[in-house]
Amino acid sequence: MRGFTLVEVVLTLLLVSIISVLGIGLFASKDSYTNRTVADQILSQARLAQQVALGRSIDTTTSFTVTKTSDAILLRIEQGSYQEERTLDGISGNSIFWKDSGTTSCGGGSSSNFTLTFNREGDATSPGGNATNTLICISGSQTIPICISPLGFAYEGVCDS
Repeated sequence: MRGFTLVEVVLTLLLVSIISVLGIGLFASKDSYTNRTVADQILSQARLAQQVALGRSIDTTTSFTVTKTSDAILLRIEQGSYQEERTLDGISGNSIFWKDSGTTSCGGGSSSNFTLTFNREGDATSPGGNATNTLICISGSQTIPICISPLGFAYEGVCDS
């Protein structure tokens, strides 16, 4: 006799249905994945901007600019003739806010495009021109805070006051 028993077929169907039910949650919420991607890219590019400032050590500052359009985000690093640009396409339904922060909250802030600068020692100056913490908040289905300290250290989370 060849073939599968009824028990084997039922167990296989049961296993496939359980895996399907559990796996559908991974694809159900694209917004949370989009917010995470934006936050990771901003954090990565801010760290790269500081590395460029430290590694190239020339007398000009390194700028890190975040520009949001209706469906894309442009992340740009510039220092002299060096330019690095990353575009995140198809990004909509989220907002990016920043503020000079002595607080630990994502409330308020400016939604305008912004530029952080790093000097040759890697120290950061906020978009407001101050040597203070810069809090960047990516808002959508969830809010993800990113802090960039005056020493240029970039990390996920609210800024320590």
